[in-house]
Amino acid sequence: MSVDFVDWSAKVADGYPFPEAAPARQIADELLAMLVSPGPEIRDGLAYTTAARWIAGGRLDEVLGQLGDTAASRFARPEVQARALGR
Repeated sequence: MSVDFVDWSAKVADGYPFPEAAPARQIADELLAMLVSPGPEIRDGLAYTTAARWIAGGRLDEVLGQLGDTAASRFARPEVQARALGR
């Protein structure tokens, strides 16, 4: 079982502030894991919304390649939520 580096519920409650102390790669790994959740509240309401805000704000520039490569590789996965790229 993995432990999230970021307290995601607190990020949402606080208006999505970027966790400055967290390594960008760890943030990306956690967002990518949540983006394939079968639960729409996690996948769409939390991960997608957070990723979209932080990408648009330039906060994840360091890991955009990783995010893009992982998203592209998911088109071949059997789970529909893994292939969906937004709402």
